[in-house]
Amino acid sequence: MDSLIPENGLVAVAGPPESCKSYFTTYMAIAVARGETLFGQYPTKCAGVLLVDQENLPAWIQRRLMQFNTEDE
Repeated sequence: MDSLIPENGLVAVAGPPESCKSYFTTYMAIAVARGETLFGQYPTKCAGVLLVDQENLPAWIQRRLMQFNTEDE
């Protein structure tokens, strides 16, 4: 996944409101945390992930994480 995110780097995702930035970053974070291939194309290395979301309510973030978990099952 080094072609998208450097192993020892920091990544910021920016865009207009309502452009699915939070869904995109949550999906990426889960793929890396699980060591799964991202978008069926980018292999990842299982690693700890820190996702900082300063725009959404904690309940919304929790719901989104649960949605991704439910979709996988």
